[in-house]
Amino acid sequence: MVASGIARRLPGLAVAAAMVAAGCGKSDSQLPELPPPPVSVSQPVVREVVDHDDYEGRIAAVDTVDVRARVRGHLTKVKFKDGQIVKKGDLLFEIDPKLYKAEVDVAEAALKQAQA
Repeated sequence: MVASGIARRLPGLAVAAAMVAAGCGKSDSQLPELPPPPVSVSQPVVREVVDHDDYEGRIAAVDTVDVRARVRGHLTKVKFKDGQIVKKGDLLFEIDPKLYKAEVDVAEAALKQAQA
């Protein structure tokens, strides 16, 4: 059986070997030699170079704080400037005390009435 398998493949192997042998020969046609391509040459330029980079972007503070009112009233003074560094407990605003003074007076009057 092995011999019959080789016998079946023998004509295909012979054709493949003939094609390889035909492709290995020297070719009679020669390509014409081309002239070298033109090359331009420039001289180096000596000058001072400043090393810098330009970037487009947005700059934002690392730490930010939102200031929200916890009470109602009119501001009479602002005790800080934009961009100033503030610490915990610093006085930032003064609110008009008239409204709160009136509420305290009402509460004190209600207390005295209740005591009487």
